[in-house]
Amino acid sequence: MAKALGRAGSVKKPAFSRSFQRYVISKNYLTQEQVNEIEKAFSESEEPQNLASFLIENNYLTEDQVIQALSDHHKIPYISISDYEIDREILDSVNEETARRYQIIPLDRTEQQLTVAVTDPDNIHHLDEIKLKTKMDVLPVLSLPREIEAAIDKYYASAAEQDVEDSYSQLLGDLEAEELEVVHDAEEEEGDVDTAPVIRLVNMLISEAIRTRTSDIHIEPEEKGVRVRCRIDGVLKEMPGIPKKMQNAVISRIKIISELDISEKRKPQDGRFKMKADNKVVDFRVSTIPTVNGEKVVMRLLDKSNLQLDLTKLGFEQESLAKFERAIKRPYGMIIVTGPTGSGKSTTLYSGLSRINDPAKNIMTAEDPVEYQIKGINQV
Repeated sequence: MAKALGRAGSVKKPAFSRSFQRYVISKNYLTQEQVNEIEKAFSESEEPQNLASFLIENNYLTEDQVIQALSDHHKIPYISISDYEIDREILDSVNEETARRYQIIPLDRTEQQLTVAVTDPDNIHHLDEIKLKTKMDVLPVLSLPREIEAAIDKYYASAAEQDVEDSYSQLLGDLEAEELEVVHDAEEEEGDVDTAPVIRLVNMLISEAIRTRTSDIHIEPEEKGVRVRCRIDGVLKEMPGIPKKMQNAVISRIKIISELDISEKRKPQDGRFKMKADNKVVDFRVSTIPTVNGEKVVMRLLDKSNLQLDLTKLGFEQESLAKFERAIKRPYGMIIVTGPTGSGKSTTLYSGLSRINDPAKNIMTAEDPVEYQIKGINQV
């Protein structure tokens, strides 16, 4: 029998409509017993669920069966998002937050009509919201949850990266126009703290990194300039460089906010700071190391709001997940997690800790540093 446990989605809990229940039973997709299980799981879940994702992930139906049933019942055609190249103007019709919350993505637009891919035709209130915002008729088409999630990651990330690059280039142009003189050790006059060009540049780098879910920022001095790279979705992306004459001021500014010794340039240093942006507080872990062209700085972002401590969301195959869960429940032994920067090592370990966290257990960790704090666990 299929399990009645599912992954939390990102939309409001939809109704498993009576008409669709009758349809899947009449077409022998599901039995009455399975329908009852699904309804019970939805009613008991404190987290929102997506019907299509729930049916697929809990092995009630295959992807093909889900698409066929939803398409036939709701008279909505299925499309493959891979057949579309979504342009920026169309993408701007629906912001990323809305797309992720409702698991939808705009695909095409005419003068009066916006075509939107959806996963759950029963959950249509969000289409009315989009219709009101865009003042256009909304035509829903059906797509698989994994296709929509992949398209959201691909297209909104690309748009965000372009926004960052455009903003960054514009600011650098403004700074060049101001003919900035190097401010030694970033010791600006007190009255210039909020307006100094170097501070504006560092603040923009940090705030845009938070907005685009960048995991780390690399500032790398070279012979004739300063290279800047941001890691987004595990891949380092080259950004417009910083003029060489701004190198010392930018690095000193970062060291000041990280409470590092700005006079020490020959030894590696580690520091931290916090910044509030978009109504959330993000921790930054900062490390510096001397190179032949000056100090390299790496800022690692630790955004707790993006941390999802759920093993089922980490991409494990079912068999591998079962093995990992058996291993973490043992009171002895060792689990080694390896991988490149940004691959999810910390997230995997924290998710494992979260899974076994229980008031009846005494759990202690030894971490250097403690990246995220988990209630109920003694982290050293």
